[in-house]
Amino acid sequence: MSVAYLTGGPASPVRVPESERVLVGLGVGMHRVMQLGMEAGIDDGTLSLKPAAALAALRARFRAADFTRIYLQAWEGGHPDHDASHLIGVRFAAGSAAQVREFPLYNAAGSAAGRFRSLQFTPGAMPVLERRLTAEDAAWWRGLLAAYPSQQQVFAPMRASIDWCLDVRRSCTHRQVDPARDYSLRPHLGPLFYEQGFGLSFEEFRQRLDKP
Repeated sequence: MSVAYLTGGPASPVRVPESERVLVGLGVGMHRVMQLGMEAGIDDGTLSLKPAAALAALRARFRAADFTRIYLQAWEGGHPDHDASHLIGVRFAAGSAAQVREFPLYNAAGSAAGRFRSLQFTPGAMPVLERRLTAEDAAWWRGLLAAYPSQQQVFAPMRASIDWCLDVRRSCTHRQVDPARDYSLRPHLGPLFYEQGFGLSFEEFRQRLDKP
């Protein structure tokens, strides 16, 4: 397993060690964790402005043909960096035989203004794949959240949705990326979360991603 981070920035001295400890605990060797964003000078929040640099960094380090599966953050309108990393990953995987799958983080689909939901997909054509969780699994996932002390304020508004997924739905989910998805279309109907909270329109975001 290899893990590639496409952004870095001022928070990296704190967040990187947290993530590395978690990944080591999951059995990922540190030689397989690539801080490509830090190396390419792509700061947190700027990935949509530097898609070509991120894609070049991926291609310089990996070959898509070497992977059986590639997991991406979902195309969901939650955070512009997340959606940018998704589209960059799709472009990286293009032409390979790798299965490309996505996992949800947060989005505003079906939510009131200023609200969002966590770990739930936006509507899509592909079936959602679930991994059932036991009570022990749920406790283990909560332990992973606790391993990020610097992010507890970020996690706080997500906890209600996370707890529902862990204790009521009792599953974690992913789905195959739809090969026919039209990325010129919005991830879901209504205002996207990053449009409400980041002041970035979907139209401007897409223009950024299409620049050479």
